[in-house]
Amino acid sequence: MATKTVETTTSLQKVSLLLVVISSFLIPFMGSSLSIALPLIQKDLAINILMLGWIPNAFVLANAALVLPFGRLADIHGRRKVFTCGIIIYTIASLLAGFSNSGMMILLFSFLQGLGSAMIFATAIALLISIYPHKMRGRVLGIYVTAVYLGLVFGPLLGGFLAQNLGWRSIYFANVPLGLFALIIIFTWFKGEWKSSDGEKFDLLGSIIYASSLSLLMYGISTLHGSLGKLMLVMGIIGLVTFYMVEKNVQIQLFHWTYSKTGGPAFQA
Repeated sequence: MATKTVETTTSLQKVSLLLVVISSFLIPFMGSSLSIALPLIQKDLAINILMLGWIPNAFVLANAALVLPFGRLADIHGRRKVFTCGIIIYTIASLLAGFSNSGMMILLFSFLQGLGSAMIFATAIALLISIYPHKMRGRVLGIYVTAVYLGLVFGPLLGGFLAQNLGWRSIYFANVPLGLFALIIIFTWFKGEWKSSDGEKFDLLGSIIYASSLSLLMYGISTLHGSLGKLMLVMGIIGLVTFYMVEKNVQIQLFHWTYSKTGGPAFQA
C-alpha cells in the first residue's frame, strides 16, 4: 500500500512538472514570436502604428496587472482550478486571435491571452512548490526557468518560420494543440487541489486599485509625449501609493482581528 502511494505521488510530480513546462514555454514563445509577426499583421489588417504597438502591450498589461490578484484567488480557491482556467482562456483566446479580421479584435484577444497567462504564471511555481518536497524544488524550479528561456529563444526562430511559410495567424494557432494537450493531461491525470488560504477573504478593493493603477502607469509611459499620457502616469503613481496605504491598513486590521480572536499576535516567526 505504501509503495502505491509513493508511485502515485511520483506520477503526480511528473505530471505537474510537464504541465508547468508546457505552459511556461507557450507564454514567452507567444510574446517573443509576436514581434516577428507585427509587420505582417499591420499589412494584412491595415491598422495604424499606435494600435499595432498595443497588441503586445495589451498582452503584457493584462499579465502584469492581474497576476497578483489571481495569485491571491488561487491561494483561496485552489491553484489547480486557477491554473486550469488560465490554460482554457489562453487556448481559446489564441484560437480566436488567429481568426481576427480587425485591429480591435486582435487587441481584445491579446488582452485575453494575457489574462490567461496571468492565471498560469500566478500558480505555476506555487503548484510545483506545493507538490514537490523541499529537497527537489531547486531542480524543478531550474527546469521551469529553462522552459521559460527556451520559449524566449525559440520564439523568434519558430515564429519567423511559421509567419513566413504559413502566415502570422499560424503563430496563434500553434498555441492551440499544446493548450489542448495540457487540458487533456489536467482532466485525465492531474488530480487534487492545493490551497494555502482556504476560507479567507479576497481583497477586491486592493486588487481593483492595483490593476487600474498599473494600467494607467503603463498607458502613461507609452503615451508620455502627450499631456494625457503625463496625466495618466501621475494618476498611476498616485494609485500605486494608494494601493500601498490600503494594503498596509488591511494588514494592520488583520493583525488586530487575529489577536482578538486568538489572544496572540497574528504573525509569528
